[in-house]
Amino acid sequence: MFDLNQNIYYYFNEISNIPRGSGNEEKIASYLESFAVQHQLNYIHDAYNNVIIYKNASDGYENHPSIILQGHLDMVCEKEMDSHHNFETDPIELVLQDHMLYANGTTLGADDGVAVAYMLSILSDQSLKHPALECVFTSGEETGFNGAFGLDYSKLHSKRYINLDSEGEDQLFISTAGGCTTEVHFPIKKENNTSTCYELTISGLNGGHSGMVIHKGHANAIKLLNRLLYCLLHYGFDIRICHYQGGSKSNAIPTNATVTFASNETYDMLDDVLSKAYKDILDEYSDIEPGMFVSFNEVDKLSSSFTATVTECIIRYIYSSINGLITLSHQIKDLPVKSLNLGILEIKDEELICTYSLRAVLDASIQDMNDHLLSIAEIYNGYVFSGIYYTGWQYDPNSEIRALYKQYYMEIEGKELKEVAIHAGLEAGIFKNRIPDLDILTLGCNMYAIHTSNEHLDLDSFEKMYHILTGFLERL
Repeated sequence: MFDLNQNIYYYFNEISNIPRGSGNEEKIASYLESFAVQHQLNYIHDAYNNVIIYKNASDGYENHPSIILQGHLDMVCEKEMDSHHNFETDPIELVLQDHMLYANGTTLGADDGVAVAYMLSILSDQSLKHPALECVFTSGEETGFNGAFGLDYSKLHSKRYINLDSEGEDQLFISTAGGCTTEVHFPIKKENNTSTCYELTISGLNGGHSGMVIHKGHANAIKLLNRLLYCLLHYGFDIRICHYQGGSKSNAIPTNATVTFASNETYDMLDDVLSKAYKDILDEYSDIEPGMFVSFNEVDKLSSSFTATVTECIIRYIYSSINGLITLSHQIKDLPVKSLNLGILEIKDEELICTYSLRAVLDASIQDMNDHLLSIAEIYNGYVFSGIYYTGWQYDPNSEIRALYKQYYMEIEGKELKEVAIHAGLEAGIFKNRIPDLDILTLGCNMYAIHTSNEHLDLDSFEKMYHILTGFLERL
């Protein structure tokens, strides 16, 4: 893919050829295992598909304290509606445009392929100088930090840690939010259908990482589509859902959603109400969602549908439940401190499931959002299942490694780094919880529109930050 011979490009291309969506990390973990064997490095490959690869200190660094480098193997799998890409089997098709690297109609996987490429390059390069390294590649980060929760921390001995899951070369993350993934389930009752069926789709929204852009007002395709359905209910129209889906990741704001429903109403009557409601939505979101598109068509008749009662309960629940930004910080400008994102709507095993990503600084705030979802769901015959909570990472004003890196960056770049508290979760919080005296630094390069099909990586930054990382390791 690249003419450049540097290892980071080689390894990024290598891992892009290996499907590695969350829950599908076995092949990439096996690749790392083979890599370790090839380079005669000690490693651990655990049942969670986490991989730890150890590299001895360079000559002269044997007495320097060791350090953990860490990033995650999995990537968010989002694609454009007309893409036929199969994330279970197909490699990511890389597209180079003016020093920016994109994927063809899909997420790129720079989050967190950059970390994987950096660590593999460092592990394979015997010319570098550094302390002993413990390179940790975790699984399942994008779907609840499964790998970080399952990791055996007794296999790590370092008290210094660099997390390579950052998205800006000139900033440092200094604290993160905690959160959990919550599912709201609705049992489905079906009936035979003899009515005409219609398909309603909303697409073309910006989407984005629900922790990083939740405060920017990006529309949620599931919520907007459901708003259109609620308008039909409001006018007393007969509608019975046959199929309903939207989004693909709990921590990504959905860019598209589709519903098929049966109705005895005419197309013209339905279209008239939907067109007026859609115009209102366009007026509301014209500045932030210029690519929004709604389609409404008659489709082939389906043999069964939800009952009218179940349909109404689901539509009213989604319409009533909270979503998006809840609270901003009073101390730090534009920092969300409480939010939730309805990221997935799907039908499984005779249930309709709404999957949310909940985020907050305080555990009590997460519990409050869970309780709110539960209180609304119970009204409409639903129930709530909350996944594992993950802890946030609190600011440490006395971090030695952060102070050293800020000084080094000033020497190299001639400017100060920005210290940023973020609403997203990082595995750093889990590592800190398991290793309380861990000293944490975050580092990354410039990438944009992560968790969307427009994700792209600044290759100049990618290369520069690798040299800054390796230079900093030489200082340690």
